[in-house]
Amino acid sequence: MHLEICPQIEEEQILAHTYVGYSNEYPDFTNSSKTVVSTAYRTFSYLKCLHDQRQCFSVLAARSQLNSDSHQLFQEALTNISIIYVKLKKEDTG
Repeated sequence: MHLEICPQIEEEQILAHTYVGYSNEYPDFTNSSKTVVSTAYRTFSYLKCLHDQRQCFSVLAARSQLNSDSHQLFQEALTNISIIYVKLKKEDTG
């Protein structure tokens, strides 16, 4: 899987869509969860692309030093951000 950040898509737009997606899917969406999603997004943005999602996740998990429960949420957040990004990119390119 290879994703490149589309410069036309603003960070706030991706993050807003991520929050909306998580709020809809998880009614008990907490500030703690938002922090993990936010961390996942910031690191995702910093890397600019995902050449190998598994490899990147290992690096991200090590960087953030999350506990095992957070690892799962972090993985979900990263996957969700990837899906949302692809959706936004498709909408952006028409």
